[in-house]
Amino acid sequence: VLYKEGEFYKSENRSDLDRLHHDLERLLTELANLEVRLRPTGDLGMTWKQSQDESIPAEAATERRESFVMVLDNDANALVHRFVEAFRTLGDILQGVLYGTLGGRYDTIGNLAELGGSRSDAYVRKLEEVHVKIKAAASAVADLINLETMAAQSREAPPTFERAG
Repeated sequence: VLYKEGEFYKSENRSDLDRLHHDLERLLTELANLEVRLRPTGDLGMTWKQSQDESIPAEAATERRESFVMVLDNDANALVHRFVEAFRTLGDILQGVLYGTLGGRYDTIGNLAELGGSRSDAYVRKLEEVHVKIKAAASAVADLINLETMAAQSREAPPTFERAG
């Protein structure tokens, strides 16, 4: 309803929401494509299957597994980072729509009270719930990304030894 019927005061806010909608649709398509690639007939699925083939040398199998993991990790990380950014933007837009301040980046909309018809109060409460959930989800996933990054860095760091005495 907000996307289709929201009347933004700032044309940039409408443009941002349109762009966000397009980006989210593209991300969902890319996620579906990644799932297809992971199937046994997909390029990643075949790479994984080949890495499990006992007739190939162990070194070649290890290379294929490492290649599979690296490609999957890079592709998945790119998608996750873009989802987090999209959720942050959506949270910012909802923040502006619900609690817009004069001169802020995102402003409220001119017809918020009319959206949802006779149930406009319920609609606004639902938008507030969505806003809270979107912000929490973006924050939680960003925290997980940071934890994973720190864990990966600690695995890559050479061990340190304290001097005795």
